[in-house]
Amino acid sequence: MADENYEGEAPTGKSDNDYTSEVKDRERGVQQKLLQSDFAGALEIALQDPPYGAGQSVKDHNAKVVVNVLTTSKEKDVDAAVAKLSDDNLDVLMKYVYKGLESGENSNILLKWHESVFAKTGLGSIVRTLAERKAV
Repeated sequence: MADENYEGEAPTGKSDNDYTSEVKDRERGVQQKLLQSDFAGALEIALQDPPYGAGQSVKDHNAKVVVNVLTTSKEKDVDAAVAKLSDDNLDVLMKYVYKGLESGENSNILLKWHESVFAKTGLGSIVRTLAERKAV
């Protein structure tokens, strides 16, 4: 358990400035993929290396990047994007779906993402997401 990265800890030695720089780079990559209408590619980039050890403002910025991909995608693209993700990324995606649902906006498309992940992973992803101590 000592190597796990929990909220408020940064065993990687990264500062919030380091995390912020990574999130901004990720955001640029996501925007480029979205301009090409490559939602699956944008999602893969958005889910890379979540900033678990960062401060809340950095986590919120990263969540905004991920939720933007989820909410700008078309419903017909959801299942195909989910099919391309690894099991680990599906769990990370589920965390961001719940994070996006906190706002109460765009619930329809976020629930479609939830439905698609659930269809692929069953209850496992939901249980892992709710039990996980690493917050996004």
